[in-house]
Amino acid sequence: MSLATVSTGDVIRQQVIYKWYSYTDLLRSLVLLQVIAIVFSALGTGGGEHV
Repeated sequence: MSLATVSTGDVIRQQVIYKWYSYTDLLRSLVLLQVIAIVFSALGTGGGEHV
């Protein structure tokens, strides 16, 4: 049993903030992967002539 009284709103707010930060890290890594893929795609054009 805890001596601290925690309201439901405080717990929900803390969880939303935690999830927001975790999703921004996920989105940042996905954007970085897309940028790397675009760079590789741009460098790979014009390789050989196909008839």
